[in-house]
Amino acid sequence: MNLKLLKLKVVKVVKMRCKVTCNAKIPNGDSFYLYLSPVVGGSEENKEFFKWTPGGCVYFYVVDPSTANQFELGKSYYVDFSPAE
Repeated sequence: MNLKLLKLKVVKVVKMRCKVTCNAKIPNGDSFYLYLSPVVGGSEENKEFFKWTPGGCVYFYVVDPSTANQFELGKSYYVDFSPAE
C-alpha cells in the first residue's frame, strides 16, 4: 500500500456581518450616492449588532438606477464581508 502524506494549510477566513440602515440616497444625474450606517436600537437583534459594530459608515456610488431604487431610506440591510480570493 502506497500512502502519501498530505500537507494541509490552515487558513483563517475572516467573515463579518453588519446590519446597517440607509440614511441617505442622493441623486447625481443618472446615478446615486448611498450612505449606510450601523443600526443602533429598535429591536433585540439591532442591539446585538450594535454591541459588535457600534460605529462606521458604508458609502457607495451606484451608477445603475435600478440597483439604487432597491435601497429605501430608513430601511435596514445586512452587509457581509469576506475575503476576495
